[in-house]
Amino acid sequence: TSTVQSDNLSAIERFVREVIGNLKDAWLNRNKPVKGLFSFFDLIGEDKMNFINNVKLHELQGTYSKICEDPEKISRIFLDHNPADLFNPEKLLRILIIRDENTKGLIGPEWMSPEYIGQDDLRFLGLCRSIGKNSQSTNQDSIGSWGYGKSVIWSNNISRSVLFNSMLSEPWDENGTEINNRFIGHTMVPDFFNEEVSATSGEIYFGDQKNEDIDEVTSLWNNEAIEFGAGIGVSDFELENPGTAIMIIGFEPNDGDEYDTETIVNQFKSAIEKYYWPAIESDELEIQLKLNNEIIPIDIMSNTSIKPFVRLYRKVLENPTNDPKFKLIDAKGPRLKPADGKIAIYAKEMNEGLYLNRIAKIRGTKMVIEYANPR
Repeated sequence: TSTVQSDNLSAIERFVREVIGNLKDAWLNRNKPVKGLFSFFDLIGEDKMNFINNVKLHELQGTYSKICEDPEKISRIFLDHNPADLFNPEKLLRILIIRDENTKGLIGPEWMSPEYIGQDDLRFLGLCRSIGKNSQSTNQDSIGSWGYGKSVIWSNNISRSVLFNSMLSEPWDENGTEINNRFIGHTMVPDFFNEEVSATSGEIYFGDQKNEDIDEVTSLWNNEAIEFGAGIGVSDFELENPGTAIMIIGFEPNDGDEYDTETIVNQFKSAIEKYYWPAIESDELEIQLKLNNEIIPIDIMSNTSIKPFVRLYRKVLENPTNDPKFKLIDAKGPRLKPADGKIAIYAKEMNEGLYLNRIAKIRGTKMVIEYANPR
């Protein structure tokens, strides 16, 4: 269930890179920064059970029981967590909400049809319906457009259930109905056999079955979407401006280790600063991190490993002519695909930091690809 990657990233680093990359790809008004929120909650006892009822997860209790008759699936699908614990008030449940602002929202049709082939920005389909197919963004340097990278929101998830709440940046007409808000839930578990010994799909949606004779679930629209989202009782999941809120019910890094939530939050902070300081420094990105409603500050200049790179980046933007430690030189690209550019060199002795004598490779989206050895 891991994402399709070939790298040395931790599960949390990969998650942060994919999610923020897709958030930036949905950027709406480029005169303002795109905003993102990672909000963690620990629920237990009555609070947990009220939440489970509010999101209707109890309706999947029988499904989970059937799937987990095969013990191998508890390990492989549910990250060594028994889904029965979701319904035990004494077992802690970790919720992660990812919310973006100044983004396009989940625009586009409910279902793919020939008329939409080749059309740009089918964001609802790209995130909520099709794993591995992106929303066909026209941005040539987009990071993911909710392609394979979106699988991280299910693969780091002990319930395999995700909720989506979105305010659209522009209305979408669906068979004569104008959609401005939409809500849907999506559970991805293996196909299984029910009591009648007939196969049942593990692709399960929470939404509106408009026609009982057709096994299709659409998203909730407009007031129904707003009311259901608000009824969950978590304010960070609600929206006041165009964007999307994603709720992961049971976030757990899929690397086989056990984490407490504070450790996870600290690693999120580190990954955000490590890979997205260029976007933050350029005022293209604002990220807020919270644990049980407490704000955990993102501060790239307080990160001793990142600080030297930020200083050099600022030098590049200033391009000083009177600093003997700084030089901007011309660089020739490969002959087959010319990509001439500039290399900034800033010499300063450093005695601390994780990335000493490393080069931060930054792509056009202002994400650090890697800290490479120059040799």
